[in-house]
Amino acid sequence: MEFHPGERVLVKTRVPTGHCRTPFYLRGKTGVVEANTGAYPNPEELAYHKNGLPKKTLYRVRFEQKHLWSSYPVAKDTLIADIFEHWLEPADRTATMLKAGTSAKRTKAPARTKKIVRAKAKAPATQKQRKKKSVRAKGKSANSKMRPTTRTAPRRAATGRGKRR
Repeated sequence: MEFHPGERVLVKTRVPTGHCRTPFYLRGKTGVVEANTGAYPNPEELAYHKNGLPKKTLYRVRFEQKHLWSSYPVAKDTLIADIFEHWLEPADRTATMLKAGTSAKRTKAPARTKKIVRAKAKAPATQKQRKKKSVRAKGKSANSKMRPTTRTAPRRAATGRGKRR
């Protein structure tokens, strides 16, 4: 859908999974198209090493700050954001649909469920395995005969910030 300068648009409120170029605080807000800046590859697909085609039209949209932030003190201040066309819909169509009692189409992110996987602790089967496990727990290898370890502290930079030379 093509928008023209001066046309009121609504930023869609969908919540995509993954990379997104539309600021969260602008979703669901109404603004006015300032300019059509041209067609560019879709950056949401470029982020995943895809070609970003077909190209999407990028619009410069102006928002009144008092509508973005409830306690914003200055009424005349505006914010201008570049938003791709697949994030925009005509604001007048949405308002007409709401007055008629129908709702504008909104997309929701799928509900995410966590799959909890618990690993069962396996007990060592033989006495030899138990001995190896207890020796490892003490910080010694199973084959060492209590040899002392020789470790030196890393050299520190003169600045005292812990960087190595």
